Amino acid sequence: MGKTTIDRRWLPLNALRAFEGVAKHSSFTAAANALLISQSALSRHVIALEKLIGAQLFERRPHTLVLTKAGQHLLPAVQKSFDRLEYALDDTAIALFRSWLIERFGSGSSSASSIHLAVSNE
Repeated sequence: MGKTTIDRRWLPLNALRAFEGVAKHSSFTAAANALLISQSALSRHVIALEKLIGAQLFERRPHTLVLTKAGQHLLPAVQKSFDRLEYALDDTAIALFRSWLIERFGSGSSSASSIHLAVSNE
């Protein structure tokens, strides 16, 4: 049986975000509240992701959710990918801001020599 690949143009980013939220909070309700979407929308995202990969991601127990083996395998990759995207976006925004400042004030011009500016992404 051949390996099925998902074209990156069709990566289900909202479903992956929903999966990560449910795994983090161990609750569809808490994850929905954190992501500011309805519980039913969040549930539909997770179900669509499970259908896409052909595996259940959570074992649904009374009052709790437990990651299945598939969920345990997928979660670190999703977290790392979102962390990398977040870092890249932050880094890009800071670089653009620095370029903007240099265009406006120059790099060491006398008119800007008394300006002290600290830039943080926190």
